[in-house]
Amino acid sequence: MVVAMAFVLALAQAVLPLSLLWVVDGPAPIGVSVPRARLEHPVVRYAVAKARAWLMWCALASAVATAVLVLVSPQLIPVATIATMVLIIMGWNRCGQRIRAVKRAEDWYADVPVVLRGDVVDSEEEELPVNWWGFWCAGAIVMAGASYLGARWDEVPGEFATHFDAHFQPDAWSTKSVGSVFFGMFFAVGLLLFLGALAWIVRVAPSSSRTAHQPESRKQAAKIRASTASALGWMSAYLCAGLVCMQLSMCLPDWHEYQKLISVLFLIGTVAGAVAMTVSLARISGGAKRGGVGAYGDRRQIQDMGTEPPDMDSHVVWGMFYYNPDDPAIFVEKRLGVGWDFNYGRWPGKIFALFTVLILIATLAVALF
Repeated sequence: MVVAMAFVLALAQAVLPLSLLWVVDGPAPIGVSVPRARLEHPVVRYAVAKARAWLMWCALASAVATAVLVLVSPQLIPVATIATMVLIIMGWNRCGQRIRAVKRAEDWYADVPVVLRGDVVDSEEEELPVNWWGFWCAGAIVMAGASYLGARWDEVPGEFATHFDAHFQPDAWSTKSVGSVFFGMFFAVGLLLFLGALAWIVRVAPSSSRTAHQPESRKQAAKIRASTASALGWMSAYLCAGLVCMQLSMCLPDWHEYQKLISVLFLIGTVAGAVAMTVSLARISGGAKRGGVGAYGDRRQIQDMGTEPPDMDSHVVWGMFYYNPDDPAIFVEKRLGVGWDFNYGRWPGKIFALFTVLILIATLAVALF
């Protein structure tokens, strides 16, 4: 079982850097704005190759480190995850710096006609239905789990294990109380509210500034947002189910024998779900790009006019995060990955960034202290 856990967690750690391999290249290689005529420039090709090699090394190092930590010090696995994210960002930015330096030195955009197409005010997008059943299922799962555990309150021991080592031996305990017994349910409710709020923002927030204004482009953009909101619902249902089952396995003696199975299935399902969501959004986003929906305007129509989107590097931090307080759009197409990301120059993006940083700090604090 320990070997299985090591394999699953190592695979999970490798998924993130490996999933980025196929988005390194493209209209904005490594997140850098490049004119079409320069996409085959030796500097661009070299930087792309270096970025791919860096991601593969990150995947290998992260997988090996995680497998070792499962056997030696499992509580440090979150540290390995965060370290992997930091290494990816550092390598991504470093590989893109060479392109940006040569682009500035040779002034690649000097003779390139550019145009920024899109609406400067919120516009009506085609309304596509969002499947909210995932969130309803998540709420029902949490309520059912809390009711079931409450009905068996007398069977909960006065002291029970709340943490386990790599061999599933308890190494931390808690006394019986409402907070300790229902902690998993409380956490699941908080997660559900957060993902629900995020899905609602994705659905209703304006993304007008550079979103293409052609009918087929609007439809693709609306499809990406509706699919993202729906996927967040089903993700919340699975995560809530896993949290509830793990809480039951800790509190109820007759559930103890299922702890290993629940933990492994939860990890496998989380990894598989993240990959499935990424692939699904990639297919939709790929269709959008083929249809002319670009991050900075209708690329197909721009190309037909003999012009290109402008150099937006001044608004992209580390080649990944879009920051432009003057842009009314709350969501923009990702430079890194698929789907949409926040405009971190607007208040929703700042709140999301702050929340993410607090989660990372809390994760490190729990792992290290």
